[in-house]
Amino acid sequence: MRVRIPVLVVLGLLTALALVHSSRSRDASASPQVVAGIAMSPTATSTAPVASVDLAVGASAVGASDLTAIWSVTVLNRSRFDAAPNTVLTLVLPPGTSGLVLSPSLTCTGSGPYACPVGTLAANSSATYQVQSLASGPGAYVLNAAVASGASDPDTTNNAATSDAVIVPGPTCSGRACAATATPTATPTPPNQTPPNRFFGSVTVNGQPAGNGTLVTALIGSTVCGTATVASGAYLVDVVAATTQFGCGTPGAPVTFQVGAVLASQTGTWQSGAVTLLNLTVCTLRGGCTAPSGTPTPPNRFQGIATVNGQPAPDGTQVLAFVNGVLCGSTATTSGIGQYTVDVASSATVGGCANDGDQVFFQVDGAITTQIGIFQTGAITNLNLTACTRC
Repeated sequence: MRVRIPVLVVLGLLTALALVHSSRSRDASASPQVVAGIAMSPTATSTAPVASVDLAVGASAVGASDLTAIWSVTVLNRSRFDAAPNTVLTLVLPPGTSGLVLSPSLTCTGSGPYACPVGTLAANSSATYQVQSLASGPGAYVLNAAVASGASDPDTTNNAATSDAVIVPGPTCSGRACAATATPTATPTPPNQTPPNRFFGSVTVNGQPAGNGTLVTALIGSTVCGTATVASGAYLVDVVAATTQFGCGTPGAPVTFQVGAVLASQTGTWQSGAVTLLNLTVCTLRGGCTAPSGTPTPPNRFQGIATVNGQPAPDGTQVLAFVNGVLCGSTATTSGIGQYTVDVASSATVGGCANDGDQVFFQVDGAITTQIGIFQTGAITNLNLTACTRC
């Protein structure tokens, strides 16, 4: 026996099913993305993202001024080709703090968490912000940061970071009276803190010295353990220990480096208190980067004692050698007496560097020295350097 179902009933059932499907789609799109326990504000409400990016975020404590806790937060897009549209930095301030100040400023909404639109983050780029908040008193204040965008991000394990700023007890007075009566005290040393590993060297991007201000990020695993910016084609960064920041340096741990948002070819090995020369190179060209032509020739080794402001340069002071404005050698002082040894490369080894008879200029602790060397292939030249940073 056939059962006839009226057409109107069929149409009613189809309409009801469509409404249920539409409601579920809206609920799903309205659900916030959760990264490391932080609910992210939705960054896209329409079509599915077509780009694939690799966002990351790093956070480190800058310090404290009176009762103001200060952090540095860096957002990176490690994708070599795809931009990250509608990027949002989400910040969760620690309990006991109030107010949020960002530099450079962002227009943030909410209060716990704050959603701060960054905009479109280009491929191989980063943005760094200083975060400040007023603390209620001395203590350790842990900032939580996370990042998301309107693009697909297959790896979200590096999309969140934490860092704590420590505020120590200060004088109970305030203003000019405090300045007049307070007894100077040494900066407290955190318990069980281990000295960092200082890394330094040249930075080359696509065969050319990296531009001033290029960000260099040192990571152990996915944890940001130190940041620096390039100056005159060189970098210097202290990679902190695990006793200073959780997840950072332990003896023998591999240290990777990012130049901008691109992973450098070189890897360091963490050792407490060491000063390590590591020249960094990255290539972002699809066809690869061409090495300098010609047969490498021996460098000119310069060595001697470096003094700054009339005193032997402290261990770890950066010494840079330039020829025609190109960084051709770098080192750091050792032995507690300002001793340095630096190999200055020839033009056959590093494009744009020295030929016999070229002048070699030196920087010590960022200051140009009064001494100038003359390049000779394969020579060992004794040259004491003097620099003044207060002149």
